[in-house]
Amino acid sequence: MPQALPGALLVSGHFDPLKLVDGDFQRCELQMPASIQRSVAKRQTEFLAGRLCAREAMRQLDGRLHVPAVGEDRAPIWPADVCGSITHSTGWAAAA
Repeated sequence: MPQALPGALLVSGHFDPLKLVDGDFQRCELQMPASIQRSVAKRQTEFLAGRLCAREAMRQLDGRLHVPAVGEDRAPIWPADVCGSITHSTGWAAAA
């Protein structure tokens, strides 16, 4: 049977990809990577929602206000002592 993983944490939230407005990244105190700046608004919203979930998961985990950067392979770069994942689909984003 499935069991909870000790120390694991999931943060998720709903978002509307049509409601991204100029300044949302700044209001959320997040940097928009150049690769995301060139993306359509839907992708920008997905990125923002996922990174907000990741930041909240890190805060709940140990109090850090860390937002994973984007690696060369486009995967999130987590702190060395954290194993995490970010996902999004059809108006939902999550980080664990």
